[in-house]
Amino acid sequence: LRDVLLEGVPVQWNKKCIKYVETQEGVWVFFEDGSQEFCNILVGTDGINSPIRKQKLPKLQIVDYGIIKVDDNDPASVIEHVKLIRTLRPHCELTDLLIELMMRDIDPMSIKSWTSSRVVLLGDAVHVMSPILGLGANNAIQDADKLSQALLKYTDSNISFIEEYEKKC
Repeated sequence: LRDVLLEGVPVQWNKKCIKYVETQEGVWVFFEDGSQEFCNILVGTDGINSPIRKQKLPKLQIVDYGIIKVDDNDPASVIEHVKLIRTLRPHCELTDLLIELMMRDIDPMSIKSWTSSRVVLLGDAVHVMSPILGLGANNAIQDADKLSQALLKYTDSNISFIEEYEKKC
């Protein structure tokens, strides 16, 4: 199936991007093995540790939060988590701090300085998901669908579709 879907699409496997250089006409991509390729649009789908994202958004920091599930029908279920922490570390000075921190809602971070260009991100490269619910793959598929629809508007002189796609992510 993969071979059929990729017919006519030049794919090179086992390549690791180390950097890219964007020009008016496209993007030069440089690989660890010393090779380079030129493309019209670079789509970074290289996961949570994306070197493409790190270059595109150098100030963005990924923050890993511990997450516990609180049952909407039984908010007091969080007490079981508190008891577990107190059991594991009853005299630890950090116990109260841990409990306080775990009781906070997590607000999603937004990227304030996102510059549209010929480099676009998809999946975990753009929005890391917790592996708990299997949302990462689902979101990547949805991103791919949105990007494929946006790519229908591509011309050499018009890349505004990328900005439209990025607003939907």
